[in-house]
Amino acid sequence: PTVFETGQEIVDHCRSNPVDVIILDLNLRGKHSGWDVLGLLKELDDAPPVILTSGSLSLNDPPDLDYPRLWMLPKPFRLAELEDVLTKVATDNAKTATEQA
Repeated sequence: PTVFETGQEIVDHCRSNPVDVIILDLNLRGKHSGWDVLGLLKELDDAPPVILTSGSLSLNDPPDLDYPRLWMLPKPFRLAELEDVLTKVATDNAKTATEQA
C-alpha cells in the first residue's frame, strides 16, 4: 500500500501508475477535499476504483458525482466490513479486466 499526504499526490500518482483501489477519506490535508479528488480522478482515462470513507459519510447521502466505480464505507467500520468491500472491488476489477481483454 502507498499512503499520500494530499489529494494532489493521489491524483498525480494515478496519472502515471496503475492503481487497484484507492481508500479515500473525505478530509484531506492540502487544498483538495476527498470530493475534489474524486472529481479529478473521474477525469482520468482509466478512473481507479475508490472506497470513500469518512466519519461524516452516510450511505443515505450518495455523492453528487457520477463516479463509475465507487464504494462507500462510513467510519467507524470493522475490519470485516473493509474486507467485504475489498472483495467486491477485487471482483469488479476482475470483471473489468475481462471486459477490456
